[in-house]
Amino acid sequence: MKLKKKIIMAAIAVVFLTSFAGYAETIKQTDQKNTIKKAQPSDKKALKEAVKEGKEKANKMVKIGNKDAVQGLKNVKEAINLLDKEKPEVEEAIKHLQSATGKFEVAVSLDKNLAFAPVESSIQTYFLVASSDEVKRELASIEDLIKDSKVQEARRLLMTLRSEVVVQTTSLPMATYPDAIKDATKQLSDGTVEKAKEILETAMDTLVVDEEIIAIPLIAAKNDIEKASKMDKNKKNKVLEKLKLAKEQLKLASVLGYFSDDGKLHDDLQGQIEKIEKEVNGKNKAEKLYDKLKAKLEKII
Repeated sequence: MKLKKKIIMAAIAVVFLTSFAGYAETIKQTDQKNTIKKAQPSDKKALKEAVKEGKEKANKMVKIGNKDAVQGLKNVKEAINLLDKEKPEVEEAIKHLQSATGKFEVAVSLDKNLAFAPVESSIQTYFLVASSDEVKRELASIEDLIKDSKVQEARRLLMTLRSEVVVQTTSLPMATYPDAIKDATKQLSDGTVEKAKEILETAMDTLVVDEEIIAIPLIAAKNDIEKASKMDKNKKNKVLEKLKLAKEQLKLASVLGYFSDDGKLHDDLQGQIEKIEKEVNGKNKAEKLYDKLKAKLEKII
């Protein structure tokens, strides 16, 4: 089965990357500029707001980040690099691991309840320009691929169906990670380099990554509702057009799976917009309805 791609998608791979020692921002060059050009103004604004919110969340993690744990992890990585050389620099690696152990001990002494120490935060942005109907058609095509056992092709298509900013925070498990570093140091001191490298690799795999997702269509819907609530009440057609855009963004968020329930919340929001539409077409006493709708949507976001 040959699929025609109907969905325009840009993945800005790593937009914002930070360790708790400072920030470094990199943008992977893809076709995102062309994609953004084709987006509606409200979508572009929502994208900017989502990225801004993601950066703010990363900033918050920076403020609570444990600098001693960050430095300790840096020392561990330097030790691993030394051991990966063609001729491993064992003595230098031991010094770095001993320094790391000291940093971890300081971190724990300053906070006895420290279970997970944040050491890095980043955001990844995926921007999708598509209608809810286009996404539904794409999902149907993906289902057909799966039925035909073309799982890898289906997986590649499914990965494009996202419009979000993902905030990732990496933390050290302080109950186990420092002990693993001590064990690796002992193995190096005993001359068992390969065993030490194995312990260090396993320890790096225990880093915990938490993700928080900011759905761009929900922010776009919120913006459209906000604009509709402030428009001239006599310009009913323009108000209704904004509400229509909001309804479409909510549908898009729903088919992309950004509502955690079985669709009840999406249906409730759509119902509230429909009540506002009736008021706009009638006596137009929609202020309280707008407030209720905006409050609920803000809570979801």
